Amino acid sequence: VAQGSTLARRMLSHPFPIIVACPGHAVAKGAFLLLSADYRIGVAGPFSIGLNEVQIGMTMHHAGIELARDRLRKSAFNRSVINAEMFDPEAAMAAGFLDRVVSVEELQSTALAVAGQLKKINMNAHKKTKLKVRKALLDTLEAAIEKDRQHML
Repeated sequence: VAQGSTLARRMLSHPFPIIVACPGHAVAKGAFLLLSADYRIGVAGPFSIGLNEVQIGMTMHHAGIELARDRLRKSAFNRSVINAEMFDPEAAMAAGFLDRVVSVEELQSTALAVAGQLKKINMNAHKKTKLKVRKALLDTLEAAIEKDRQHML
């Protein structure tokens, strides 16, 4: 748990934009990776996206709760974290897991187009702004990761 949460925190503070192109299902850690990226693109179709920990008998870890609290829409947070609701791609976009949904044929070209747009921004300003915007979340995640480590002992 702590290693996955540390990866999520590193992604959230990465100095360059991170784009995730999700070609299908994103469950548990896959969904947390979506929540950790700067721009998330999914494909339309019969796919499930969400946090299924409670559904499979796991108590959600502190870092996962805090990441979801920050990145999901308020209306989707309890449904996702407490009730383990799974979302189709369109509903996942409304919930806050995705920024955009495209056809499978458009996934790669859309990801490359987004990368091209993000390549134009000043990376130093991006890094500094990202760290300012996410400071509270990053601090909260650091404390939550430590709580999760203590719980695992």
